[in-house]
Amino acid sequence: MHRRQHEHAQRQHIIYSLDSLLLQLHSLSCFLSPSLLVLIIRLVSQFICSKPRDVDPSRSLLFWYGAVVFLSFAPFWTHVTDGSADGRSIFLDFVGQANAPSKLHVVLLDAFILFLQLVHITIAYESSLIPKTSPEADREIHVPVYSSLPTPLPSPFPESFSTPPTPPLRSSSSPAKTTSPHESPYIIDLRLSHILERLRNPVPDAALEDDGESLPFPNTTSSWPVPNGIRVLLRARAEVRRRQAQQSQRQAQSDGEAPQRVPGGMDTDGT
Repeated sequence: MHRRQHEHAQRQHIIYSLDSLLLQLHSLSCFLSPSLLVLIIRLVSQFICSKPRDVDPSRSLLFWYGAVVFLSFAPFWTHVTDGSADGRSIFLDFVGQANAPSKLHVVLLDAFILFLQLVHITIAYESSLIPKTSPEADREIHVPVYSSLPTPLPSPFPESFSTPPTPPLRSSSSPAKTTSPHESPYIIDLRLSHILERLRNPVPDAALEDDGESLPFPNTTSSWPVPNGIRVLLRARAEVRRRQAQQSQRQAQSDGEAPQRVPGGMDTDGT
């Protein structure tokens, strides 16, 4: 559990670092080709990249890819056709180059920004799914499991030929540390095969399973989660009601076992 929390913190640090880097690249692009509308569009796309599932948790990764590409298409097409915008920067007059940047310069910068945004939104999307999945699903997300090992090549030596055994490199007193094939030393293992699998299967099955922590109240059916403090109070209140119901039921059963007289009836014990 402690290791998963440490890995989650490391992933969040990577997400924040990419967010800061992309904001600096957006500022550089605005200095090279000043346009207030393009800057606003880039900031909107950057907000989506940093927290895609906070914007809409029901959308898939393919949808967010399309949204980022759609928002980046207008600045990219403008720079491809017209190059950098004429005039100086509208923010800092003394920041800039002596000469106007070339069309290739701004187009390559736009392509690099789009590539980093796709990487950023992929990491943010996958990191938001990890707390809702089991450890086995976490390993399947970040470390692909190979179904079989490669077939060894045939030996060039005849079967009767035997080689002397190779002495072990480690002594028996220090056993080798065995690691599971599912474990990975990397915090993030981003592979093209996994991205394609996520695009084909938008939502993992483990993320749709109910964890059983929510109570059947109307306020838990919305997309906003119930805070832990309120959840504890609701559980305590439900437990008190359950105990009161059990106590009243036991009291009713004990009262029913005692002999009762019918109003207006005769006492048969005294006759």
